[in-house]
Amino acid sequence: MYENVREEHKERTAAGLIKKAYYGEAQYGRSYYDPVVARELLRASFHKLRLLRTPDISWLKAMDELAEYLEMAGVTDEHIFNRLMAILAAQQGAFVLGLSVLGRSRLTKVEDGWGVVPIKTAKGEVIKLRFKTLDQLQVGFILGLTPLGYGLLLPKESVYAQPEGKMNPPFLDALVKKVKGILARLPLLAFTYSNYSKPVELLDPHRSERTAQYHALQAQRALIEDWVVKQIPKDEANPLKIRQYQNAILQALSWRAKRHAWGYKAFQAMSEEEFKGWWIKNWVRQGLNETTLKALYEGAQIWLKRLREEKLSLGLKVKQQRLSLALST
Repeated sequence: MYENVREEHKERTAAGLIKKAYYGEAQYGRSYYDPVVARELLRASFHKLRLLRTPDISWLKAMDELAEYLEMAGVTDEHIFNRLMAILAAQQGAFVLGLSVLGRSRLTKVEDGWGVVPIKTAKGEVIKLRFKTLDQLQVGFILGLTPLGYGLLLPKESVYAQPEGKMNPPFLDALVKKVKGILARLPLLAFTYSNYSKPVELLDPHRSERTAQYHALQAQRALIEDWVVKQIPKDEANPLKIRQYQNAILQALSWRAKRHAWGYKAFQAMSEEEFKGWWIKNWVRQGLNETTLKALYEGAQIWLKRLREEKLSLGLKVKQQRLSLALST
């Protein structure tokens, strides 16, 4: 943020920013500590939030429960959630330069020169959010929404420096650049596939190692789903509940066995007992029976660790084979 601030505001805003703590250098009360697991929890949770696009109270509760099992009190304070909701509310209910897209965002409702949008806070209260600039939403102190010490007192005009001669907000320029990059790479996909496939695989897709990998994973999934069906008590054996229990066991297998672990490192950092506790509580909140869940998890212990290892090794094997093929050509 500091690099984007206009010169006349840099000194004042820099003094109020909360920075990462370093022993002997940081100012007490104006810095934060960065434990690895806590950092991964926040990063992974925010990443999942972006993918799911459901920043509601249920997401906040899920973060709190995860933090409880990891014994990380305070990492999910309300101000984080409220700040995200403020930006989302402004993006959906107003037109903010640097955040909104022309032709897609709504015209801002204005009261006494201030933009107004409704926002639902972490406590479930719906309040009117009043703002004028993007930086007020991102780092500014908002009375009734931001705890004391977690926001900057900003002027009415934006402290951000706008590039000369630029009509589009930086966000839109970045989006256009991303789309153009995808279009530029699209014609290369056929050549990329050919480069990392053996001649016999090009002639016969059934002999492709990636196809074999996919088949192995789907066979694993089918065996698990069939096993779950046989474990469900008769009073719960309806199609909806069965599908939920199957999804629960598939989650128990996959969330701690992601080779590309972006968004899942917090679960990998847990011990087996911590993950089990979180997993049971998560699915109980979705209407499943706690006794049945415990019985399923205990029954799955016979094969769960082995299948996780197989799942990881399948992906790693294909990666290594493709790397050796690229190096040999």
